[in-house]
Amino acid sequence: MRAERDRRYLELVGEADTRIAGVAEIVPALAHRYRLAIVTSAEPEPFARTHERTGLLGHFEFVLTRADYVRAKPEAEPYQRAVERMRLAPERCLVIEDSERGLAAAKAAGLTCWVIPSGFTVGGRFAGADAVLDNIGVAAARLLG
Repeated sequence: MRAERDRRYLELVGEADTRIAGVAEIVPALAHRYRLAIVTSAEPEPFARTHERTGLLGHFEFVLTRADYVRAKPEAEPYQRAVERMRLAPERCLVIEDSERGLAAAKAAGLTCWVIPSGFTVGGRFAGADAVLDNIGVAAARLLG
């Protein structure tokens, strides 16, 4: 049953349109000015399936999935690994998160973190965030000036 569930999940993930409004235009613009990476708690295969049709992954230097670290968010390890891989000082990095666990991980790693709540996390507690924004367009306006 577990194998059938996993097969069906991957099938559904591959069919779903999970793009966030405006991201297709914003990510390329950000990639022209900033180094971008993705740090996700998703397993590699569902992540790949979700993003294979977006055409956006080429704008990111790398993706860290759940397979790339031992201690998941809210632990600092995922973001510590990303900072190490980018060879940047933590104060030179900005994390954009959508969850309490992600915010906790970013702050535990000593990073600035803006939160853009998703439909699933809109009721979360984001008091520790450096900013809580309504959407990715607001973040882009701040970053692209």
